Amino acid sequence: MITLDDYYVKGVKTFRGHEGLGYNATLYRGNKKVAFVYDDASGGELAIEWQDYKEPKVSINGKSPYKDEARTYKGTPEEKILQELVNELPPEKTDFGQVTVDIAIFVDGLVSNYEETKQLKKWCKTKTLFRLKGDKEGEWRTIKNQFCDRVKNYITKTYGNELLEIANERV
Repeated sequence: MITLDDYYVKGVKTFRGHEGLGYNATLYRGNKKVAFVYDDASGGELAIEWQDYKEPKVSINGKSPYKDEARTYKGTPEEKILQELVNELPPEKTDFGQVTVDIAIFVDGLVSNYEETKQLKKWCKTKTLFRLKGDKEGEWRTIKNQFCDRVKNYITKTYGNELLEIANERV
């Protein structure tokens, strides 16, 4: 059974564009390359080039991300698989209110996670990073020692049940 956890990005390249940071990446489902995605940072929508674009188009049921209204459109079989999975996601809270998650928002999340993991790996080479309950998402406390059993024991003994995560164990 296919799930959203089967999707990931590789080969992410970021760059500065007219409207902020842009990126391009390859979207995979399992070991299968399904699309090339790019945000040219011009204020427009995410562009997706589906690998199966030559296949006959199929009817896809989706939702408008800003009005939460049902819409039907034609797309590729791979796009339909992902859209049906994304349709099951709850709305996402943003600074502008709740937004229905669409394929573009889902892919943006994958790219953000990729970039965060890349940054954490870099930091974790020389430091130990951890979070406690109540710490803001994306903010890390640091110990200026490389992660090892001794440092882990110190953190767990010092913070006990307040310890939420040690980033070095994740990356």
